[in-house]
Amino acid sequence: LVDEGHTLPTRLIEELRLRTNIPAPMPAVHIVLAGTAELEEILGSPKMESLAQRIAARHYLEPLDHAETAAYVRTQMRTAGLDWDAVFEPGCDDAVFSATDGVPRLVNQLCDQALVASSEAGQARVSPSAIAAAWSEIQRLPPPAALAAGVAERASLEPPDAAGPDGIEPAEALG
Repeated sequence: LVDEGHTLPTRLIEELRLRTNIPAPMPAVHIVLAGTAELEEILGSPKMESLAQRIAARHYLEPLDHAETAAYVRTQMRTAGLDWDAVFEPGCDDAVFSATDGVPRLVNQLCDQALVASSEAGQARVSPSAIAAAWSEIQRLPPPAALAAGVAERASLEPPDAAGPDGIEPAEALG
């Protein structure tokens, strides 16, 4: 089972495909790839044709609708031993759905952020305005790709180290 399959390099996905070539009366290896729509694009490339031909089933997850989102947050709270209606004010499920469009990962992040912020503020219950504030806070965070680009940009701005990769300074640097 490979989660975040869209982040795998093509050569690693090809290695997984080779594992399916093990001769046996029944398939010796079953592979489940899970990922974003980007995985679908990768599998659609000509390099991946032999793997794409071996795919037995494709399933796609859609965002939750409003009723499913409301049921989801209540189930998550019940699983944690809490009651949604005791912790969140009326209208919070509407605010959560409006902000996240029913994407479970975003729902989890938003509710977690709202719970922490409300607790730190000493509020007894999470309000719809706390949901909105939590969403604003989440939106301020840079996406992972932007973080990686920022690290690369900072590295290119740093002065090069005078010592070479082996730790020995070149003669020009010694003066």
